[in-house]
Amino acid sequence: YEFTNELRFVQPILNLGDITIANLKTSFAGDVASPYSSPDELALALKYSGINTLVYANSNAANIDKSMLQRTQQILGSMDIVSTGAFTGNVQRNGNCPLIVYRKGFRIAILNYAILANRSAVSNDIVINAADKNNIERDIRAARMQNADFIITYFDWGSNMQDIPSYSQQNLARWCFEQGVGLVVGTHPNTVQPMEFIEYYYHAQPQTGLAVYSLGNLISGSNDLRNCNGIILDMELKKNNFTGKVSLGDYGFIPIWNYYDTTSVKGKSNLFALPSAAVQNGDVFKNIPYIEQRRAANSAFEIRKALGTHSDEIQYNVSDHVVNNVDET
Repeated sequence: YEFTNELRFVQPILNLGDITIANLKTSFAGDVASPYSSPDELALALKYSGINTLVYANSNAANIDKSMLQRTQQILGSMDIVSTGAFTGNVQRNGNCPLIVYRKGFRIAILNYAILANRSAVSNDIVINAADKNNIERDIRAARMQNADFIITYFDWGSNMQDIPSYSQQNLARWCFEQGVGLVVGTHPNTVQPMEFIEYYYHAQPQTGLAVYSLGNLISGSNDLRNCNGIILDMELKKNNFTGKVSLGDYGFIPIWNYYDTTSVKGKSNLFALPSAAVQNGDVFKNIPYIEQRRAANSAFEIRKALGTHSDEIQYNVSDHVVNNVDET
C-alpha cells in the first residue's frame, strides 16, 4: 500500500505548522480487513504530510479493542506522532492526559473528548475520554498544575451532516472557556460548521473565546459532495514575555476539497485533498475536470459565507511546482 497522493497537495501547508493536529478516524491495528483499521503506510503518509499530533477520542476508537489500540499507539510512536483521547487503561491516561506539547517556549495542553451515543462492547477494556464536565474540569486543573501556557479542547461531537452547532455544544464551549480554555475545536459532522466568538468571564475579567465547531473532513471516505469539504484552521499564538500571558494572534481558515480522480488512471480511483483556492485559480491539478473545479469553487464559496464574518481565508502560494518540490524534499 502507498498513500502518497491523498495529502501531497496540502503537505506544503501542513508542514508549516509547529503543532499540526488532526482527528484520527481510523486505527493501525494490522488488520486491513477491518473497517476500523488502515494499512500502516497511512501513518507514514500522515507523518510526511506534517501532522505531528493526533486526537483519538471518537466513534472509531469506540469500535476497537485494547490490542488494536496498543498497536496503533506503537505505530504512531514509531513515526514520532503523539496522540491523546484514547488510552489502554487508567494508568496510561493518568500519565498522558493532558497531553503537553512543547514548542518554541510554549507549553500547549491538548485535551480531547468525545460524545458517544452508542459504544460497542468491544471497546469496554479501553478508556476513551468522555465529554463529561467533571472529567474536563479535572484535566484542565491538571494542565494548570503543569504550567500550561495555552489549553486546547478538541471535541468529537454533533451528528452527521449537522449544519450548525447545537445549543448544548455552545453551552459546553462557553463552559470550557470559563474554566480557562483558550480554544475550542470540533469535528465529526462531516461538514463545516460556523465558528463563533463567545463572550465570557475568567477570573472576573471579560474575555472573548473562539469556538470552531466543526472542521469538516480533511480526507473523506465518501465522495458525497457534502462530505468532500473541510477546512484547515491556521492559528498563531503570541506570548507576552513580561507577564507570560498567551493569547491568540492571527488566524484564518483554508478551504479543502476532496477530489476523487477516476480519469487519470483507467479503472482506478485516486483521492486528493486539494486547497480549494489553488484549484479555483488553476495553480494545482491543472488537468482537473471543469465540473470538479466548479465544485471546489462552490464548496469554498459556501465555506466563506459560513465563516467569513468571524475569520479571514488564508491563501498560501501553493502550486504544482511547490508541491513537487516538497515531495522531493
